Amino acid sequence: NSANTGLIIDNAGATGIYVLGGSNYGLIINDAQQDGLVISDAQDDGMEVSAADEGARIIGGSVGVYASSSAAGNPDIILGGFNDGTNEGDDGIIASAPNISTSDIYLRSNDAIVMELDDDNVTNNNANFIIRNGSDTNVFTVDESGETTVTGILRIGTETIEDTGSNQLSVNASLIPDNDNAMRLGNASNRWVGVWAVDGTINTSDRREKKNINPIDYGLNEVLKMKPVSFNWKNSNDPDLKLGLIAQDLQLVVPEVVKSHTWELDETTNKLVEEPLDRLGVYYSDLIPVLIKAIQEQQDIIAKQDLKIKEL
Repeated sequence: NSANTGLIIDNAGATGIYVLGGSNYGLIINDAQQDGLVISDAQDDGMEVSAADEGARIIGGSVGVYASSSAAGNPDIILGGFNDGTNEGDDGIIASAPNISTSDIYLRSNDAIVMELDDDNVTNNNANFIIRNGSDTNVFTVDESGETTVTGILRIGTETIEDTGSNQLSVNASLIPDNDNAMRLGNASNRWVGVWAVDGTINTSDRREKKNINPIDYGLNEVLKMKPVSFNWKNSNDPDLKLGLIAQDLQLVVPEVVKSHTWELDETTNKLVEEPLDRLGVYYSDLIPVLIKAIQEQQDIIAKQDLKIKEL
């Protein structure tokens, strides 16, 4: 029942407190009105508790344990067990009350909470931040390079991302780029094998989004020069025969529908730079206006022939 400080040990040369063979409690400090125990400038161990069921029990007060190192950057608390001489000492463990099933642990900070992995920079350390469940299964892992592994469903707000099979993710939300008309889905070297859609793809065609609008010169003459082919993909497990056009052939007829390059923003000059693609692609939907124009021209020929026939 000390009114101020329960016990002060100042400048101990070796061990501040040594309690040996206590039959019940090694040391009890009860109802200290300010500091229950203060150990300052111990040259070796400020306090050592060995072979006790509970190394130290501190109950009551506004703060259970207050620890502060003597210099900024030094650890305030070090957790670890006995080192057996092979540098394979016990791990530091923080646990909630083992006899209370609803006991939680809170980390509270007025600023950031920072965790440093592999602080000693030992290359063979498996420096991971791991969260496990009651079955000892890793459900969340971050390694020191930042690679993150999640077991189960990743929830962002009310949306979820879930592993639903081999090389398959399920998302319960729309995927929308954060910048309009700036991002791509795949590229010439990393392509999607197929896209399944109820209503197909929709190309923006609003007049308000367009400029330099002019009639096209392509038509029946260009369609007659096209070379439709059947083929199989070389690097594909799909043996089905495909129908289409060869981009190199089509480029000689209607080059506008062949994708041969991209425009990338140079961050140094802030100018667009043309970057050639290693594979050519075809905007098949852009051939529709050419086919429409060809049908119109062909229909005009048919109409003129019908008129001549009627005049005979």
